[in-house]
Amino acid sequence: MEICLIPPMSQLAYCDSRPYQMLVPDLCYTPEYKKKYEYYCLDYRYFVILDNGAYETVAMDDSALLRMACDYKVDEVIAPDTMRDAAASLLQLDEFMALWRHPSYRHRRPDRVMAVVQGTSIEQCQSMVHRIATDHPQVATLGIPKHLPKTTGIPIARLELADWIQNTYPSYAQDIHFLGFTHDGEVEDAAEIKIRSLDTSIPFVAARENMTLAHCAREGTPFPDRQRWYANLWSATRAPHELISHNIRTLDDWARASTKVEVSS
Repeated sequence: MEICLIPPMSQLAYCDSRPYQMLVPDLCYTPEYKKKYEYYCLDYRYFVILDNGAYETVAMDDSALLRMACDYKVDEVIAPDTMRDAAASLLQLDEFMALWRHPSYRHRRPDRVMAVVQGTSIEQCQSMVHRIATDHPQVATLGIPKHLPKTTGIPIARLELADWIQNTYPSYAQDIHFLGFTHDGEVEDAAEIKIRSLDTSIPFVAARENMTLAHCAREGTPFPDRQRWYANLWSATRAPHELISHNIRTLDDWARASTKVEVSS
């Protein structure tokens, strides 16, 4: 499974060796970030996903999002969605795909669109997948949001939904993305069932709080929450390089399902 790192502004260099990249619209106002991601988008070695911005602040409107996707020449764009609301997210997807299919974008648009599967239950999410597959066969990737285990009360909700998708719609089997990190066990299990990719800032978030991911997993310590101090993550403050690198290596091990961490009881 590929990991898309979302680093603080001062630590963009950690992404240079990563084949998958997540472009966050909120950060494009800085010349350094803009230049870095323009480079990634033009280099065939990188696969760049454009986020819709909903998790950070407010989602971009359809035209602005698609224009940015065209300007940067990203490989994939995440269609607008509303957290936990399948009906609203489907309406947003309908509107976005209508714009994506418009002749004026035919030769400029990214080939791939990711639809975020929303809902407050696995059944709602399954119904949304049915509708996506029926009405929008051009959607290339399904994104499963971070909130789903907490929202449904099912710790393995994302894994259950992904497994159902892979069995019900085999064309999506290799094109499922996990939006955000929850815990080590989920990453390892996602790698085992061949989830395509996952985006996260957790190596940097943990390092800023002087924590290692391995320690959190081993001791059962809660992983730190990025949203709690999102604005500070992008400051010039640097966590120790060794700690960040250690956390990235640990995450990569989990994503390769090569290191099973035994969590203390």
